[in-house]
Amino acid sequence: MSLKHYVKSFSGFAIIGIIFYGLAVALNWLVIDKLNAPPASGAFSVMTLLFLFKYHCYLWINTIQPAFWRYVASNLLITAASTYCIALLIETYGFSGASSSALILAGFMIFRYYALWKFKVIQRP
Repeated sequence: MSLKHYVKSFSGFAIIGIIFYGLAVALNWLVIDKLNAPPASGAFSVMTLLFLFKYHCYLWINTIQPAFWRYVASNLLITAASTYCIALLIETYGFSGASSSALILAGFMIFRYYALWKFKVIQRP
């Protein structure tokens, strides 16, 4: 597989990821910091909603294969871990919903791409 394909594949993944990263930070700020939702349930609700929308955006730009259950399986542990880490930073260390989301989601982006690649969800030539 050529380097060009990897760059194109990761670029599409990263663009959608960055958009949804911004949405996650903004929505977690709104739900947790402004609407005072409990951190765990607030972060879970936001992340689940964005998870479903992000799947359809990846399909729309032809970054992933239409394999919803493989997408779910490859993302389940990563989404659960990132949600737990967001709640942990808020409840244990006093971070805001926005700052904890920004820190955790940035850290998980490359790991998520790798998991999607290993589960053969990412489009291959």
